[in-house]
Amino acid sequence: MKWFAIAAFAALAAAPITGSAQRIVPISEVPHVEDKAPTLWGLGGYDLIYFENSDSRHTPFERMEVADARTVEILSRVQAPPLRPSDIRSENRGGRTVITVRNWLLLEVSPQDAKAGKSVSGVADSWVSTLKKVLIKVAPRPSQTGV
Repeated sequence: MKWFAIAAFAALAAAPITGSAQRIVPISEVPHVEDKAPTLWGLGGYDLIYFENSDSRHTPFERMEVADARTVEILSRVQAPPLRPSDIRSENRGGRTVITVRNWLLLEVSPQDAKAGKSVSGVADSWVSTLKKVLIKVAPRPSQTGV
């Protein structure tokens, strides 16, 4: 029995510990909308991102709906400790530029978003800057009274 416990502990210690590099929050299916008109995504009275183009899967309105649904789910998971600007960042994942909040996937910046001389990473940095200002303000915080 002693050897079994030692072997189990050794196997557990030798197993690689993998962090969740990018987690995806479950959201309900976004209804298909044919309209491909640009859409402004806002939250809590703040303008966030102007989705001008469709990506490979969604129209601008659908992209806004996905981002909004993911934001609600992510903010409900990151209450403690309080959200910091450094928690919101853009990353290159497998050739895709994504914006994450504490490793939760918020949205992907598509090549169609980059135009007028801006790169995809430049667009992502601009969006991250806006998100840092707004999400910190609208994110729920732990109770100050302990109730």
